[in-house]
Amino acid sequence: MDDGITIHIDALTVDLTPDAVAALLTGDHDVLVPAIMAALRDMSSGTGSTPRLVR
Repeated sequence: MDDGITIHIDALTVDLTPDAVAALLTGDHDVLVPAIMAALRDMSSGTGSTPRLVR
């Protein structure tokens, strides 16, 4: 993913867009929460990143 970061939550990996990263750093939950929810929806529909185990 270009210019984004990856956050590891237990065994779940979610790719965030640069806008979501900025929201994470500034605490803007109005942007961050929908971005995370969209990433999770994309994963479950098969259009986004495949969740992977992190050990």
